[in-house]
Amino acid sequence: MAGGTDLVLLMRDRVARPPLVVDISELDELRGVKSGGGGLEIGAACRMGELEKDTRVPAVLRQACAQVGTPQVRNLATIGGNVCNASPAGDTITPLLALDAVAVIRSAAIRSAAIGSAAFWSASGSPAGERLVPLSEFFLGPKKTVLRPGELLVSLRIPAAALARGGCFQKIGRRREVVISQVNVAVTVGLDGGRQDGVVETVRVALGSVAPTPLRLPEVEAMLTGQRPTPELLVQAGRAVAAEIRPISDVRTTADYRRRVAGVLCRRALQGALEEAGVVGL
Repeated sequence: MAGGTDLVLLMRDRVARPPLVVDISELDELRGVKSGGGGLEIGAACRMGELEKDTRVPAVLRQACAQVGTPQVRNLATIGGNVCNASPAGDTITPLLALDAVAVIRSAAIRSAAIGSAAFWSASGSPAGERLVPLSEFFLGPKKTVLRPGELLVSLRIPAAALARGGCFQKIGRRREVVISQVNVAVTVGLDGGRQDGVVETVRVALGSVAPTPLRLPEVEAMLTGQRPTPELLVQAGRAVAAEIRPISDVRTTADYRRRVAGVLCRRALQGALEEAGVVGL
């Protein structure tokens, strides 16, 4: 257990009945935000409340953290817990997808060899029992991930190239606050040579609560790449999003509503990302 904001509710409702619970929330090895090689590494036990205030963290992720639950929840809930919970509506997952995040996973195999010994290190230079999984490959379905028995998510790495992009997060729910997303959207945009009047060089569009897993929309990204930002382009992108997704109806809203609102949120997120990248007047 890290924050326990999901697990405790499952235990209360007898959905989960673990024979033993180990609190890992105060392990220094799982905490903190570290810069290195131009990129950023976020410990899996970093709390939402910490991340929303850390200016080293990209704005798109800080915006998402700030909209998770209440201040009390954000002071407990961890980013690793949000990712491993694998909800299609997880608010921090879409920003991490838009930032090309990679999950750093360790297994119990690291206990079999002493740190510092030759046996501890694999041929790749990483500790034995460690594997790196792009977050786009991490989710298998609702509440299902690639984590194997004995494995632990220890951190999330964001590459340097992603940190240079503008970004924006948008969500909608039944209330203005303390709500599970009916749809959430995260966008990051990099302009050609970083110029304010340049064309879109790199773009990532990620959506949550519109499929069994949070997902990126490569067709929409391809449509935007190489184009000069205009209001008309943003409208076209919103329409393309609505046409590409296949949401379902559930207790929170209908598939038709999700499809329509996803296009609107994507247009707003694109505008916000472009503005952070330096484009004005859209």
